[in-house]
Amino acid sequence: MDEIKFDWDDIDELKVNLKKWAYNDDLILMEQDEDLLFHDIEWTEIVFPFMFDVKCSKRNSIIRNFEDFIREMFLHRKAQEIEQIQKLFIHDMVVHYSATNDRLIGDCIDYFLSCKTIFDTPQKATVEKVKHIGKLLLNGLTNVSKINEPTILANGSFQITSTSSVTCYLCVDSQTGQYKYNGYRPCE
Repeated sequence: MDEIKFDWDDIDELKVNLKKWAYNDDLILMEQDEDLLFHDIEWTEIVFPFMFDVKCSKRNSIIRNFEDFIREMFLHRKAQEIEQIQKLFIHDMVVHYSATNDRLIGDCIDYFLSCKTIFDTPQKATVEKVKHIGKLLLNGLTNVSKINEPTILANGSFQITSTSSVTCYLCVDSQTGQYKYNGYRPCE
């Protein structure tokens, strides 16, 4: 496999190279390039059109990385970025899905809307709701991590964890349903 190196300061060259990468199975990105590309709205805009082209050999990967970007924005409660994602990407995805019934795009839309509901209209938490929140925000659509049973803290809030190579903690207020990602530290 050949590796593509990017000049991040030359946007035109970057667009050309990303298109080459997206349509060629033999080309790979360096890991740090992938992190930059798929977790930044500006760069996501460049690869976004490839999500709609079934001939794009990296289409599934691009969509899955976009879903992970969505998960990260909701997990860290980045309201401005969430609003930008909805404005810049979700509307076009809905239009595409309504015309094509493209299941990959539909799953991505559903995931965004599920997270948005939890973010915008939190409800009093129950064990089942906390499990749902934990699965959506700690695992996303990957199901890579083990989601553990929620525990109740001394203050009455819930703590739910995911475990893969490390344990991550999500705190959910039992009365309001508001959540807070605590990273690798237990909730207090």
